[in-house]
Amino acid sequence: MSLLKTVILSLCAAATTSALKITSFTHSGPACPQDSDVTWNGNSDAPVFYLEDYSAKVSPGEISNCALHLTIGSGKPNQALVLGEVSVWGGLGLAANGAATFFTSAFWAETAGDGYHVIPLDLPKTTANLKSRPPPNQVTKRLESSTSRAFTGNVAVDADLDLASPCTSRDGYVGILTVNFRVLAEEGTVTFGPEKTGSKTKPVSEHLQFSWTSC
Repeated sequence: MSLLKTVILSLCAAATTSALKITSFTHSGPACPQDSDVTWNGNSDAPVFYLEDYSAKVSPGEISNCALHLTIGSGKPNQALVLGEVSVWGGLGLAANGAATFFTSAFWAETAGDGYHVIPLDLPKTTANLKSRPPPNQVTKRLESSTSRAFTGNVAVDADLDLASPCTSRDGYVGILTVNFRVLAEEGTVTFGPEKTGSKTKPVSEHLQFSWTSC
């Protein structure tokens, strides 16, 4: 392949990726209520959200969650936006013989008032959350963690959701994407909060990967 052709292909790929634009976002849930501080890196191509006040302490049998609601536009007609990997970085604490299960869920909605935008997000902090009626297009991945000895350290909770949006409308509107991260304490108290490296701390962060596909 010639150098010129390689450059042209690279530019085309970049143009396709840059069509994504996050126009606004909100957040909800016991671990990041609306009066808490959530910021982001401002990069729609590789968005990272910083849950500045996220610090969950979950008792056995209980669950805590934080949900992001992203309004996304600037898509291209006849294309769907695919949410690939969601990676949540933070500091995990498990008691001896402790166990936790992490659930990463996502779903698309056309408007915030379609009824599904808030259903699974603010229910009581019990395992009943897991049996609630989910949105029809919701995808959920789970990851389990357990230890015989007490554990405290930085972790990345990764989930490949592979969730496609509806086809982009003629005006470029893609939809509202809700990404919900839940921590369930199976055995012992579980803590999840800022990463710690020496005397420095970093807030819990949520990293999203997107791609486009024809529809």
